[in-house]
Amino acid sequence: MAIITISRQVGSLSHEIAPGLAKKLGWTLIDKETTKEALKKYDIGDEIIEKYDEKKPGFKDSFSLDNEKYFNYFKLYLFQMAVESKGCVFLGRGGAFLLRDVPGVFRIRLVASEKSRIERITDRYDCDEKEAKKIIMQSDRERTGFHKYYYREDWNDPESYDITFNTDLFTTDMIGKMVESMVKAYLKEAYRAEGRRILEDKLTAQRVIIKI
Repeated sequence: MAIITISRQVGSLSHEIAPGLAKKLGWTLIDKETTKEALKKYDIGDEIIEKYDEKKPGFKDSFSLDNEKYFNYFKLYLFQMAVESKGCVFLGRGGAFLLRDVPGVFRIRLVASEKSRIERITDRYDCDEKEAKKIIMQSDRERTGFHKYYYREDWNDPESYDITFNTDLFTTDMIGKMVESMVKAYLKEAYRAEGRRILEDKLTAQRVIIKI
């Protein structure tokens, strides 16, 4: 068992880096699409996920059972995949905080300059600079609120991560090679075994919470 969590700013190349790392390491990628697919079997549809995924619930929604259901089954899915997989690359969704007390977790942060983020967003969404700035501001606001609400943590705190990459300076291939070397040096077998034990306990506890 080994896990990489990736916290990222929109426009920091996470959608290229995360799948690339998973493929390079032969690990399972856990992102929005895989999570949506997994939660369907718990009768959690796209509408619920879109409302709560990496967003702070509004006042009314914070009292909704859908909110609690989404987050509890999301944690169940993550813990289960972490226990059953050889390794996981976990993109976004507060992974660094959800797994902060688990050995065998390597926490990465991806950032970029505003200029680079705007250029990438305009290209990705085929929009102008003004609209790209709005997308960046909204994404940063929602992710900050999501982490404050669900984890009581500051998403931008650099001490919450093991390493931060500025994707203005490093290509996706360079980051992949560096992380691969770091994983080999950092995630020792004894470290992974202890992490697996803790995750198995978390998975059992989460199943009890849902059953109750």
